[in-house]
This record gives sequence, C-alpha cells and structure tokens, in this order.
Amino acid sequence: MCIVNNLALVLTIVAIFPIAATFLYRKYLLMLGIFTEKELLVGQCVIAAVLCFLSLIVIGPWWNTLAIEEANLPVWVFGLILTTVFNVIIQFANMRSARLAETSFIAPIGAMTPGLIMITTILIGERPGAWGIVGIIIVAIGTFVHVREGASWQAYFMPLFFWRIFSSLERFPEAERNDIRALRWAYLAACCSTMGLLGDGLIARHGDMILAVTIQYGVLGGVFLICVPNQAHDERSTGPFMERLQSHLYRMIIMGIVFGLPSILLGVSYRLAPIASIGSLKRLSLVFVAVGAVWLLGEKSGKRRILLSMVIVVGAIFISLDPTQAVLLNRLDQWLK
Repeated sequence: MCIVNNLALVLTIVAIFPIAATFLYRKYLLMLGIFTEKELLVGQCVIAAVLCFLSLIVIGPWWNTLAIEEANLPVWVFGLILTTVFNVIIQFANMRSARLAETSFIAPIGAMTPGLIMITTILIGERPGAWGIVGIIIVAIGTFVHVREGASWQAYFMPLFFWRIFSSLERFPEAERNDIRALRWAYLAACCSTMGLLGDGLIARHGDMILAVTIQYGVLGGVFLICVPNQAHDERSTGPFMERLQSHLYRMIIMGIVFGLPSILLGVSYRLAPIASIGSLKRLSLVFVAVGAVWLLGEKSGKRRILLSMVIVVGAIFISLDPTQAVLLNRLDQWLK
C-alpha cells in the first residue's frame, strides 16, 4: 500500500509541472496574439488527443497494469460523458479568463474545487473531519483576500465578493471590468471542475483512463471547432491561419503537449489513491503558476499573489488529508452500479 501511495504521489508531483506550464504558456500565446481563442482551444485539444493516442499504443497496456481497475463499461461510459460535457465548459472558461486577466490572478480560483467537493458532501449528510474543516477555512480566507486585490476596505465586509462579480459592470473602469469578467469565468470553471473530477474518478475506477482522455480531447476539439465563433483577426499583420500555423507550429505543439501530459500521468494516480486527494494535491501547481507569472510573464502584482497562492495550497493539502471527499464519489459509484 505504501508503494502504491508513493507512486501516486510521484506521478501527481510530476504532473504539477505541465499543469503550471499550461497556465503560463497559454497566457504567453494569448499575449503574443498569434492565435485566437478558438484556434488555441481546437489546437491544444487535437494535439493532446494525438499525444494520448500515441501513449495508448506505446505504453497503454503496461501503464494500465500499474493499477488494476474494476471494469464496468456502462459506468465508464457515464463517467466519460460526464467529464467531457463539463470539460467543454471548463476549458472554454479557462481560455476566456486567461485572455481577460493576468494568470496569477485567475489560477488560484481553481483551488476552490476541493472545497466545493467537501461542501457537497455536507449536502448529502456527511460531516467533514478536522482536516477538511481547517482546509476549507484556509482556502476560503485565501481566496477571500485574493479576489479583493486593489479593492477598498469596505469590500472585505462583502461575502465572497459576489456583490462585485454579479453586479453591473458600467460603474467600473475597463481594466477592472475585464478582471470581473475573468473572475466569473474562473468561478464557473471551478464549479464545473467539481463534476468533472467525479467523472474522472468513475473513468479511472472502471476502465482505461488514457483511452478515455483520448476520446475526450478528440470530442472537445470537434466541439470547439464547430461551436466556438471565429474571432476577427487582422490578417494584414498576422497572416491567414495556415500561414500562422506553419510559422508557429512548434508553439502549438508545445501547448498541446503540456495540456495533455497531465491527463496521462494523473490517470494512474486516480486509480492508486483517492481521487479527491489527488485533485487537491495537484493544486500545488498554483504556486509555480504564481512564481512563473512574475518571473516569466512580468506580472507585477504577482508577489502578493505568490503568498496567497501558498496559503490556498496549504488549505488544499489539508483538504486532501480528509477522507470525507471520497464519500461523494463512492455514493455516486454505488448508485450507478
């Protein structure tokens, strides 16, 4: 059991780096203005699907022997549908929030997902343990302070800052409007990630995880290609899409690799250890995102955000130590069976 848990921990720690790289490199490409949101969404998903498919062929059989699943095709399919549907929203919301605001400002909102899972367990009659309660409080305080960046002292008396997020944007300057819009998208992604994480857990327990993410990314690429509207692009300065793609194909490939690699690594982690714990531990990437945003992207407010990201990550680690999170997935699993 110790070896199994250690392997899950190692795989999760390794996955932290491409997760952080995804946030940072996506923002970098958006800042360059080489590709539109739609082009990046489609490109990263298609390349990730190819990467996962190659992994499935080359190492799939061996990779799956690291953790034996309890095969159940109907539950696996349900989990795949669940996580795919919510990932359409999550990936679009992440891309939109990345375009609207600085990466170090948006990324910590994702740490709310473990806390939301804990709150959901309360709704089904389960009581979090001491670790979970402390973790929820730390994450709530860290997020509470984080989203009030630049606000007046009166804002600290407004619960969750929702008064600003859902209020009319007319009275705010344009830069602040974009931050508010970005927060809205980030909160949406965090809420949908709760359901997406449950779908990932069902997939990992009952079938081939790499096959599932291969299908998922292929579907996402098709959905974004068909459903996301084209953005106006000044072809006089940037050139038609194929010309831009030929000139910057390596950038798109890098984006797809760092985007898809964590799914391969975490696929086995989700089988070896409680998925809620892995989902919480991967929030360690937030610290690297904040540091990278200051160091690589030049985000000046990032130093304050590094400290708050550390606080939020500590809360996520506390939550990962609470076994209550697994109850929600177990209940859903038993109900489906």
